Amino acid sequence: MPLFQKKENQTDEEKKLAVVLFWLFVVAIFSWVLPFTVLFLVGLVQQSLGAGGAIATALVPSVLTFAVSAVLCVIVYLAYKKVVLKI
Repeated sequence: MPLFQKKENQTDEEKKLAVVLFWLFVVAIFSWVLPFTVLFLVGLVQQSLGAGGAIATALVPSVLTFAVSAVLCVIVYLAYKKVVLKI
């Protein structure tokens, strides 16, 4: 069976779980992209270090934000799977 082939016989719970998983993934990605972009642009404006310095100053805080939100997303996913769907 190919990796991305749709399953025809998914239950409603599996469909709901797939939607929750998709949106948690989106939240985790945006929790890195948005802070990095803002901090990068602020670093470009405030510093005369150029793009390299702006990336260096924006990377660590944005990765920390991503790590915290990724852990929270995993906790929400597991709680949703166990409590709400009772799987």
